Amino acid sequence: MRLPNRFWEASIDKVNDGPHLRYIKRYLSRIDQVRARGYIAMLWGENGVGKTAIASLLLKEARRRGYTGLFLTMQEYMVAYHAHTMFDDTHTIESRCKTVDFLVIDDLGKEAVNQSEKRTGSVVMARVFEELMRYRHARLLPTIITANVTPEEFREQYTTSLLSLLKEDAISIKVVGPSHRERNQQKVIQFFTD
Repeated sequence: MRLPNRFWEASIDKVNDGPHLRYIKRYLSRIDQVRARGYIAMLWGENGVGKTAIASLLLKEARRRGYTGLFLTMQEYMVAYHAHTMFDDTHTIESRCKTVDFLVIDDLGKEAVNQSEKRTGSVVMARVFEELMRYRHARLLPTIITANVTPEEFREQYTTSLLSLLKEDAISIKVVGPSHRERNQQKVIQFFTD
C-alpha cells in the first residue's frame, strides 16, 4: 500500500469532530458500494486537520475488506510518471495507480510550488492527473484525494473537463477542526521537558 508509517495508527476515534465525520463514517460503512460505483472522495481543508489520516483510515479499511490499495503523494506520482518508476518487477507505479482498487493521492495542489508554475508548468501535471482520473473513472475505481486547496483554487488549477468528470462521481468533503500537528508538538515538548 505504501502507507507512510505515521498513518498506520489512523483510526476513526482520532478523527476531528465536525460535519465531515458523518461522511467518513458513511464511506467506511458503505465501502463495498463505493468500490462498486467508483466514487471519488476529495478531502480538503487547512493544514494539520487530519485529511491524510482520514484518507489512510479509508485505505486501511479497503485493504481489510480484501481490496488492493495504494498511497502516493501527488509529487511522488508525478516523479514516478516521468521516471517510469517500477512498482514491482512487472508494473510501473503509473500502471499500478491505474489498476489498484483504491488509490489515495495525497497533497493535490502542492505540485505547483509557485504562482508561475500554477500558470504554466503545472499544465502538464494537470493533464497527467486528468488522464489518471479518466482512466480510473471509466473503470469505476475509487480515488481518495487530499488537498489544501479550496474548491475554488482547484477549479482555477485544473481543466473544465476534469471538473466535469469529478462533478459526476465525486464528493467534496471539507475537513475541519483543531490542528493535530499542534497537539503532537505539545507531546514532543512534554517528552523532552518531563
